[in-house]
Amino acid sequence: MTEAEIEEAISQVSSSVVLSCSADEGSAYMLSLMGKKREWSIKLKFSEGFPYELPKAFLLNTEMIGLLPHVNRKGSICLEEGDSLWVNYTKPTEIITHFLEEICKALDRFSLSAYQDELLDEFEGYFLAPSSTNSVNSFFKAGNKLEQPRLML
Repeated sequence: MTEAEIEEAISQVSSSVVLSCSADEGSAYMLSLMGKKREWSIKLKFSEGFPYELPKAFLLNTEMIGLLPHVNRKGSICLEEGDSLWVNYTKPTEIITHFLEEICKALDRFSLSAYQDELLDEFEGYFLAPSSTNSVNSFFKAGNKLEQPRLML
């Protein structure tokens, strides 16, 4: 989609979680989302591949970076794609709306203390730079052959 088409789609977003939205440079947008207990500030960056490719979402609440699982040190939010509305490429506004609502739900969920174990599990991969004294052996590179990875502890 072009920048103008993305702008049109995002201007039509109607959701109770979206408090504000403003255009940033290029195909990026700054948004405020109202969660259950706090306001989340995020940035969405759209690529030319949208709606076939979801936008990248970044958490701008810097005081929360390092405290939430599935948010790396650069603020990038990792959100799992589902098989619902997201595959309907003919409705980009609905894709954006659903994506924003899922981000808000996920951030609310990640902020609960019950998810701190997930943060600790991800700590080495997200926050520690590999070095001779600190190595990460938890990455798997997928290929074109069916394989079953084994976890070695």
